[in-house]
Amino acid sequence: MKTFTLISKMNIENSLIDSNRQYLVGNLEKSQNLMHIDDVRLEIGITNYNEATNESTHTHNLATEYQLMLQGYTEYKEISTGEFFSFSKGDFYAIAPNSVYAQRSSRGTRILFIKIPSINDKIIVEVSEEIKKWLETTINDDNDPNISNDRQTHVVSVARMMKTKALSLWNEEKSEEMYLLGYLHDIGYEFTIEKTEHAKCGGDILKKSGYKYWQEVYYHGMPNSPYKSDELNLLNLCDMLVDNQGNCVTIEQRLISIKKRYGKESIQYRNAVELSEELKMIFTEF
Repeated sequence: MKTFTLISKMNIENSLIDSNRQYLVGNLEKSQNLMHIDDVRLEIGITNYNEATNESTHTHNLATEYQLMLQGYTEYKEISTGEFFSFSKGDFYAIAPNSVYAQRSSRGTRILFIKIPSINDKIIVEVSEEIKKWLETTINDDNDPNISNDRQTHVVSVARMMKTKALSLWNEEKSEEMYLLGYLHDIGYEFTIEKTEHAKCGGDILKKSGYKYWQEVYYHGMPNSPYKSDELNLLNLCDMLVDNQGNCVTIEQRLISIKKRYGKESIQYRNAVELSEELKMIFTEF
C-alpha cells in the first residue's frame, strides 16, 4: 500500500449515482465501479439510498458490523428477540455476529459501514408474513423530506385543537393566531431529511419570513426548552394530544405510539416522555 491512498469525493459521489452501495476498503471478490483499497482485515464502504429502500432479512455468522449514520433514518427489527431499533444522523451502532435482522431506510439515508473481518458471510433468512408486510411498507411518512398525507392530517388536527383551546384561554383573534401556529408547526418536514431537526428547520424558515411565533415552532417538542411562552406550552400540549395520523388521543396513548414507531431508546421517545411530565405540571387537568 502507498503511504497515502486517495479515493476522491468526486469519484465516491459519482459511484453512488447508480448504486446503493460502494466499498472503499476490503478483500472484494466482485468488481465494482469505484477503485478500492485491498485489505483482508476489514471492509469499509458507504450505503446510500436515493429512494426509500428495504433490505433482505439476513445475518452475518462471523462478521461484526459497525455503522455511522451520515444522514437520513433507518429502522431494524431483530428477528429472534423482536426488538425494534431506529437510528438517525450522527448515531453510531454495532451489530453483533449472528444477529438476524430486517432493515428499512428512508429516502436520502447514507450510512458509513465497517465490517470485520472482510469476508462474504451474508446469509439470507426466510421470515414470517408479519415481517414481510413490515418490509413491504416503505418509510414514507415522517422520514421523507416531504409533508406526507398523514402529517398534513396531523397538523390540521393540532391547529383545530389549538384554536378551540385558545378560545377558552384568550379571545377569537388569538385563537386564529393559534390555529395558524398549529398549522405551521411541522413545516420543517418539507425541507429536511432529518426528522429530529424539523422543528429547528421550520423555525429558522419562519424567522426569515418574519413570522411572529417562529420561536414556538423552533422549540416545540423540546423538553427543558430555554425559551418559554404560553403559546409554546399550548402547542406542545396539542401536539401531544394528536397522534401521527391526526387522531385525538391521550398523552399516554401518544407515548405508546411514539415508542412503537421509534423505539424505547430513541431520542423522539425520550423527549416525549420528559416533555409530557412538564405538560402535566403546567396543565393539571391532564
